[in-house]
Amino acid sequence: MKNERELVINILSGIGDGQIIKVSGGGEAGERGAGDGDLYVRVRVRPHQVFERHGDDLYIKKEANLLDVLLEKEIEIPNIEGGKMRAKIPSGWDLKENLKISGEGMPRLGTRHRGDFYIVLSVKTPKKLSAKAKKLLEDLDKEI
Repeated sequence: MKNERELVINILSGIGDGQIIKVSGGGEAGERGAGDGDLYVRVRVRPHQVFERHGDDLYIKKEANLLDVLLEKEIEIPNIEGGKMRAKIPSGWDLKENLKISGEGMPRLGTRHRGDFYIVLSVKTPKKLSAKAKKLLEDLDKEI
């Protein structure tokens, strides 16, 4: 005969996929009147719809306009808590690199620290340019 009982297990913020939580006394009763054994629970973390997690670091994909990159504008992105944050595209930024925001990733289990947040930018160019826009870009090309 199986005995069932309900347990409340505290899942700490920042726990990783595959980590195991030990619940002392949460297992089956021991033999010959011995105390309850321990219960081990393996945590499965579902992938997020917006963010990709690598350890304590978070990654997000974001499209950016070529002019926003050239003019070093700020971009707005969601954070893991459901709010928004802003990141400035730095001068001389290499398009092949990710923008890094230190300390805005996942909480580090058992500490007050957080991982880093990376923005994977894909830069979009205009599909069509007017003659005036093309002339302005050609003038700009001579300046830089």
